[in-house]
Amino acid sequence: MLMLVGSFLVSAGLSGCPGFGDEVGPVSDVPELPEWNRDVSPLMERYCTECHGVPATQGAPGFFRLDECENVDGLSGAKALAQRNSVRTADIKTMPPASFTFQPSEIERQIFRQWYITGAPCTGAGKLPDGQTNNQTNNQTTPTNNQTTSTTNNMTTITGAPFTAVAGILANGCGLSSCHATGNGGFTITTNSTVEEARTALAGKVATSGIPFVVPSNPEGSRIFQTMSSNRVGERMPPTGNLPEAQIDAVRTWILSGAPYQ
Repeated sequence: MLMLVGSFLVSAGLSGCPGFGDEVGPVSDVPELPEWNRDVSPLMERYCTECHGVPATQGAPGFFRLDECENVDGLSGAKALAQRNSVRTADIKTMPPASFTFQPSEIERQIFRQWYITGAPCTGAGKLPDGQTNNQTNNQTTPTNNQTTSTTNNMTTITGAPFTAVAGILANGCGLSSCHATGNGGFTITTNSTVEEARTALAGKVATSGIPFVVPSNPEGSRIFQTMSSNRVGERMPPTGNLPEAQIDAVRTWILSGAPYQ
């Protein structure tokens, strides 16, 4: 009898330890309409909130948190970061970092994207774009999907020809007297720079890091986009906080389209 009780206790103890029966099972499908509590929050907890919680750790910026859907305590929540999270998790796959122990499956990455596409709802289900099915959404090529999303989001916030908008973003976001007005990082631009001066600052130039400022059709290989979209303190530009999402998307769309300077 004692032996049986002991065996039971050992069995019960093992069943509650990681690696002995309580692992989170793999996600097998992308829900058409992902919900925060059911589908997204568990993934955030598994892959994101160790760094992007309160307090932020591992050099993660402290101006947003991914353990909450809505904005809270003056910080942006996951809904406000849904587009960026979709790009970094599902498209360029830089989050979670490659050094992180646990990496999401491709299906899990697509859940982040699908949640964003359907409106990033915090309560209940969102809504698919008109005339679009789940399969259509998930089978789009990455550049096309990103470019379409960026164009849609930027139409109400950025006007003018593509490079006209980009030149204004760089002048206002980078050209402060204490920043690139003095040529920091090998990039020189002021808040009063003209479109032609912005073109000269970018075209054919290489940052002190050795990475080109702009690689046409390759935002992730372009130093300008790398720094303005980075979550790493010390690399992110401007250093006081991220540019608005619409502006970052405008730069990405411009580079994706071949970085035309017209």
